[in-house]
Amino acid sequence: MIAGNVHTVIGLVRFAVRRKQMADFDNTNVIEGTGATMPKVDAGNTGGEAINWALWEWALLALMMWREARSEGEIGMRATGHVAWNRHKQTGQPLGVVITKDAQFTSINPYKKTYDSQLDVWPDPANTLFLIAMVIANEILEGTSSDPTNGSTHYWNPQMATSLSFQQCVDEGSLLKTASIGRHDFYREVKI
Repeated sequence: MIAGNVHTVIGLVRFAVRRKQMADFDNTNVIEGTGATMPKVDAGNTGGEAINWALWEWALLALMMWREARSEGEIGMRATGHVAWNRHKQTGQPLGVVITKDAQFTSINPYKKTYDSQLDVWPDPANTLFLIAMVIANEILEGTSSDPTNGSTHYWNPQMATSLSFQQCVDEGSLLKTASIGRHDFYREVKI
């Protein structure tokens, strides 16, 4: 398992996510052609500690799963984590870029910088579901987790989602439904 004190992990993610949300990045942090950024940090702004990017991606994946699907339990968090991982594998982009890209996982970076109530929600270090999310994230990163989505790269909650473009992709057949887990439907891209 990736080593890391839960308090340190949550602190690291809060620091980096808040910096992203405040657009406190310079242009060197924009990953060309992706619209995504990675936090640029050095020993001067992290209390003298360098950031371990494997720890950053692990913590960010756990936070995204916890925020997006904690009400769906372990299987729902695992499914949303695999969507991020599958996108990472498909695009070759760093996992942190996939997760923080604009409007992809709205609990981390919402559409058109609109407000998502999940942006203010942080797990308590003793939160059982967050501890489970950290274990699942580790399993996904180590390749020991089975993908319950059958390779999905997208998901949404049809009762809450408002994306007309997503629905259009489903209607046109460019997204194929692969699974329903809890309140989420999972899809993968189809070449038309």
